[in-house]
Amino acid sequence: MVRLELLLLRLALLLRLAAHAGVSAVSKAHPAAQDASSCVRPSCTAEERLFDQLCTEYGVYSQVKLTTPRGSERGLYCKKAIAAGEPLLAVPWQMCLVVDPSAADVELQSPWHAPLEHSCESRLAAELLDALHAHCAAEEQRQGAEGRRVFWRQWATLLPPAATLTHPIALPEQLLAELQHSELAAAGRSQAARAEALLKDSPLLANEGHTDPSGGRRWAMAMCSSRPFRMASISRSPAQEADAKLGAFVPFIDMANHAAEPNCEVQGRAESGGEGYSAVGLVATRDLAEGEEALISYFDGVTNAMSFSKFGFIVHGNRHDRLEFPPSLDPLSGDALRHTVRSCKDEWPGGARLEAALLSLPLSRESSNGPAHEVVAATELLRWMRQHALSEFRTSIESDEAALKIWEGDMSTGSGDSRLGAILNYRLERKRLWMLTERIVEAHRIVHEKAVS
Repeated sequence: MVRLELLLLRLALLLRLAAHAGVSAVSKAHPAAQDASSCVRPSCTAEERLFDQLCTEYGVYSQVKLTTPRGSERGLYCKKAIAAGEPLLAVPWQMCLVVDPSAADVELQSPWHAPLEHSCESRLAAELLDALHAHCAAEEQRQGAEGRRVFWRQWATLLPPAATLTHPIALPEQLLAELQHSELAAAGRSQAARAEALLKDSPLLANEGHTDPSGGRRWAMAMCSSRPFRMASISRSPAQEADAKLGAFVPFIDMANHAAEPNCEVQGRAESGGEGYSAVGLVATRDLAEGEEALISYFDGVTNAMSFSKFGFIVHGNRHDRLEFPPSLDPLSGDALRHTVRSCKDEWPGGARLEAALLSLPLSRESSNGPAHEVVAATELLRWMRQHALSEFRTSIESDEAALKIWEGDMSTGSGDSRLGAILNYRLERKRLWMLTERIVEAHRIVHEKAVS
């Protein structure tokens, strides 16, 4: 629970900071926490055997097993107790798909950003499609049994197929509509169009469980927005390119799930000459027990729209979540809003969602122009929010909660669609934040209306 005064101080600080720099969500590329069932993928037992087999065949040091415990997600679990600082996995660098940093690459800063220019993610997606392409038998024979294409076609059977992905870029139109967030649905369409345009010269996949040929492009882009890591380019001069980051899709380690408080981290091991990496390791940051899941952090401080777009899931009660408001709306005074919060401190639960609601609002660091101005600004803001909610939210929070319970029952019997659960969780969290924000604005209007009278 965040204490009220600390929250108000944080609000004041962020208002001051916002005067000097725009606040944006910055994400790090890490493996996505995907656990979507599919008949295309091997069974859980077969997955575990294949994971171990590939570790043995390709020289991967492993003290984990890929498994799905009853009632839990598929993930990496310790085969034995691991001491802090010890590796759980070490993957040879040559097994990874890697792209060097390019000055021409764009950084996708938000879900709404879909330029028709290459990014690290799109170039990795092209590498992935090429690695999975069914080249002729003679070429594969020349590559040998350890050829990278041979390995990646085996590894792809452990990756979630296109038909199970929850990333908006991969959702069909009927499921995009179920988000009840028109801007995010439009962003998903834009990202899909971007994938098809940028990867138009990449080979299409065959017999990979995709519902249409271009689905492979969207699948590859989703995989490469969520599963790779960004790693320092140690072969370059730090003085010249201190910020240069390699994009690396690291198999085996990409199966680690996300946690806000991780117990492992990803580390690169430099070659003896210091010209590059020899391996990438998954290293324990504290002592781990036998059977404990190895967890890493994919991101910190991003909105639910951003995490859903990149990784296909959201954080419940995310203090960094935000609603989007049109810039045409007059801002409320930050000082006046702090007065409202103090006046109504017992009306709302404190904590992360209250912080997210307050920091979502269009706010000004300038002094208030008086109670009458606050009433007008709050009234216009309420009108916009209520009209927007009527057009967006076709179902209530209560009906969504009931639908989520039904979905959980369906999943327990193996008849549910994993994508629907992610969508319901996304729209429920957005509605809860929306309704709390609306209550705050209504209270702000009432408090300052009393001051006018």
